[in-house]
Amino acid sequence: MFLSSIFTHMVPSEVLHYLDEIVRVLKPRGRCLATFFLLNDETRPCIESGTPAIDFPHALGEHRVRDREKPHTTIAYDEPGCAGPAGAPAFACARFRTATGREPRII
Repeated sequence: MFLSSIFTHMVPSEVLHYLDEIVRVLKPRGRCLATFFLLNDETRPCIESGTPAIDFPHALGEHRVRDREKPHTTIAYDEPGCAGPAGAPAFACARFRTATGREPRII
């Protein structure tokens, strides 16, 4: 299963619903590749300094948004182990691009 630029436009409750459905429909040992904007020790200082490739100026709990009035525009999540809101099914990150605009790296 491949989801590109889906979770970058969903609030936490919607992400949880999608992740539950992904877990439900994947075959045993199935794989899902999904993209997220992640907030971590590398991206937070960049966002706070005003120099990110994509800005997430509004903190809304465990996520940040680009536009408070239209939160679905662009959403970034804290990186607790990988990504997704609290309560999300466990999964592992293979690579990601940070909000700094740097090249993806394998973790």
